[in-house]
Amino acid sequence: LGWYLLLSAALWSAVKFHFALCLVPVVSRTLSGLCAVCWRNARGTGLLASFTKASHLRHNRVALSLWLLAAGLVLGHLRGWEGVAVLLAAGLTLLYYRRVSEKEFGGITGDLAGWFVQLCELTALAAGVILQKGVGMCI
Repeated sequence: LGWYLLLSAALWSAVKFHFALCLVPVVSRTLSGLCAVCWRNARGTGLLASFTKASHLRHNRVALSLWLLAAGLVLGHLRGWEGVAVLLAAGLTLLYYRRVSEKEFGGITGDLAGWFVQLCELTALAAGVILQKGVGMCI
């Protein structure tokens, strides 16, 4: 937890702030919600299973997809390639999450969903910082 908090604070302090980068948490949480309503649950019990069984899956999928589309459009219009890098990092983290959750756990759980949110935010923010700093060095 200490390392995560230090890394997160370092990345947020290193990034050149842009309002649209506040959408990084929106993207990570939206992707996590989409995974919860679209992917197989590992146990069929627990808090995540309780929420997904009681929800209107189709409505949730549509609403979360619209949120992701809106956030993606805003991030895609950032000056430079920062938004694209953030979305690409989030997508790659999603693929990693899918592989790990299926291979190691047989599906997703609430704990894995929380792990994904944190990992996605770190990788997406790191991609933005690396792109900002890398482009700044080249100019």
